[in-house]
Order: sequence, then structure tokens, then C-alpha cells
Amino acid sequence: MAYIKSHTLREIGEERIGKAFTEGADQDVRAWMVDIIAGGVKEGYESEAQTAMGGGYDVRSRLGEIHVPTWVIHSEKDATVPLFAGEAIAKGISGATLHVIKGEGHFANVQVPEKFNPFFADALGIPQDLVPKR
Repeated sequence: MAYIKSHTLREIGEERIGKAFTEGADQDVRAWMVDIIAGGVKEGYESEAQTAMGGGYDVRSRLGEIHVPTWVIHSEKDATVPLFAGEAIAKGISGATLHVIKGEGHFANVQVPEKFNPFFADALGIPQDLVPKR
């Protein structure tokens, strides 16, 4: 939290996006994501970060209560939420299916929608010929 309190949202965005995207990411998309973070409200970002860093909200023990078809889509190189977390979620939900997007980072849905969208569409029952490639 000290890092967040001592830096601007733009600095935080540049640092986070630098880790969240893989090397081949489109620079315009990176810049757009940094702008989104930079345009936020600092107090809201601090609150979200506090929750994400173990602010007492942990529902992993309740995953077994989910009894609907569940797809967990996770990126192989996610530096924000490591793959083991996606694996644990899928394991905790009976019948869940884990789909790993190979070689991608945290924002695969933005960075490589052509890899993410087919998984997402399949989970929703959308025919592949209707799935946008980009």
C-alpha cells in the first residue's frame, strides 16, 4: 500500500501494465490501459488494492456451492493473478472447465481478443462464426 500511496495513478498504471501485458502487446493498447488507470480515482484504486491484497474477503471455501456449468479462463503468464489461482478456482468448482490462454498475461481479453473471444463465446454458446476476431 505504501507504493500506491506514494505514486500517481499514471505511475501505478505504467508499472502495472508493464507487468500485466506480455512483450508483444500493442503499444497503443498499453497506452490506452494506462490512461484508464490514470483517469481513475486514487481512493477507489487504494480500496480495490487493499481488498485484492487479502483485505479479509476470501470466498474460496464457498466454491463448492457453485452448481452451474463454469468455465475458468486464465492466462498462462498472468503476473497479477498467477495461473495457480485459476487452477484452484477450477478445482474448487465441481465440473468446472479450466481454459488456459498460452503465452499471455493478465489482460488477454484486451491484448489478444482473437485468443480470448473463442473461449468466452464457447462458454456462452455463441457460434464461432459470430465471434469477432479482434
